[in-house]
Amino acid sequence: MRFFSLLVVLSLAACAPSQKARPAKRAPAPAPKPVAQAATAEQLEGIERTLQVGLTALTSCYTSEMERQGTKKFQGRVLYKILIGADQKAAQVVIGDESLAGPQMHKCMVSVIKGWEFPQLKTEMWFSRPIEFSPAY
Repeated sequence: MRFFSLLVVLSLAACAPSQKARPAKRAPAPAPKPVAQAATAEQLEGIERTLQVGLTALTSCYTSEMERQGTKKFQGRVLYKILIGADQKAAQVVIGDESLAGPQMHKCMVSVIKGWEFPQLKTEMWFSRPIEFSPAY
């Protein structure tokens, strides 16, 4: 019986709420400081205009490649990535995800894009755009 009484006392002691000190609540993390944007809305619009105007030159790269390959079935998508530098030029151009393989066309596109002039930005900034190419006829 003593064993049973001891077991009941130990069981009750284990179920009793502990009197341990609770950790103090942490103060909320400070709000992040605003980060300066690389481009204003006007600069972004200027970049979009540059890309739209440059589309004609990129299309001529596509047309030349289509003629070089001798097929009108040459069509697909190219993703180009541009690092706009502080000098308002493309510091780097990367032809990425493409379903349209044409090394000469890619070289032409890089050359054309490096000639574009972008709005002045506060810092270098990457831009990427997909472009779909297909014959007009």
